[in-house]
Amino acid sequence: MRSIDQLSMTLADTVSYTTSKVGLVLADQKQGTCWSFSKNVMVTNAHVVSDSLSDECKVRVNGKLIHGSIVGFDERTDIAVIRTKEALAPLELKLDARVGEICLAVGNPFGNVNSVSMGVVSGLHRSIESGKSVLEDLVQTDAAINDGISGGPLVAVDGR
Repeated sequence: MRSIDQLSMTLADTVSYTTSKVGLVLADQKQGTCWSFSKNVMVTNAHVVSDSLSDECKVRVNGKLIHGSIVGFDERTDIAVIRTKEALAPLELKLDARVGEICLAVGNPFGNVNSVSMGVVSGLHRSIESGKSVLEDLVQTDAAINDGISGGPLVAVDGR
């Protein structure tokens, strides 16, 4: 039982660390999730912001509303970049995921801020068709990913 309790505490610490670097992006009538890539830069999915009539957006992080601007997006890779007016600590990247590793999908499904689902890394280097392009070198997971969690990070137990 002790190891389950320790894992639970580790996961709770990871969620606390990660959600402080994850935001709810509001662009016109759409919303999704974004995460802090560097001091004033947030990353989300292009389909979250691509239909926006304005370059301006808002990001809610830690209960605070931050103004931002959509720097650009690439529909082919489904990536978008938002520059914020306030600096946020970046989420550390992990580039060595392993199949079978426990992972957490963090985001804002259905507008519910800071939701987390847990799963495992099911596969690496996957490809899927998306619209007119193919997304390649993806991480596959069985963690639940619902509407609104798009753009959010998939992190390991250590928060990277």
